[in-house]
Amino acid sequence: MRGERWLTYGLGLLVGVASFWLAYRWSQLLEPSSLPPEPPRARAAPPQGEPPVEAAASERLAPGAELIQRYRLPSGAEGLPVVGPLPSELVGLDPQGVARLHPDWQIESWAADRLVVVVPCAVQPGEGFVGLQEDHVAVFEGRPGPCSALRELTDIPAGQLARFLLTDLREGIPFRDENELLQIMEGLREGP
Repeated sequence: MRGERWLTYGLGLLVGVASFWLAYRWSQLLEPSSLPPEPPRARAAPPQGEPPVEAAASERLAPGAELIQRYRLPSGAEGLPVVGPLPSELVGLDPQGVARLHPDWQIESWAADRLVVVVPCAVQPGEGFVGLQEDHVAVFEGRPGPCSALRELTDIPAGQLARFLLTDLREGIPFRDENELLQIMEGLREGP
């Protein structure tokens, strides 16, 4: 009986450690800093709107290349990066061709199999939304999606809110200025 108890405790400890490790690794995958490192041939970012000077005209984007878009808010805060396959209209282009097609992009690094760009977010200063993060109400700069950055995590737990409010918060409740934000927060604190 005693041996079974120790075996049960040991298995419980092993499962707990494994769960913690998996949760830690998963959280690293969701962080912007967890993007794969730049390849050695990556180049420094040129001034905005100009393609890398060093890139050879013959170095063109290959089919199956990866596109990493880093969104930058007007405040300088980084939004959520978007990593995905290169759109077909960019395949075969050189840096100048990409700059002509997307003049607002800043090419951060260039390789035939990987393009990293900074995309400016078109949001007004003070514009944001109220949403959810870590099971709490949170205030974000920008708009729902990649053009957003966490501004404040509040002490309002999501569990105490009505379901219709949770639906609105998952989509993001926009505000244009601090007055609208204060009204939204008062409404959430008072409840339905």
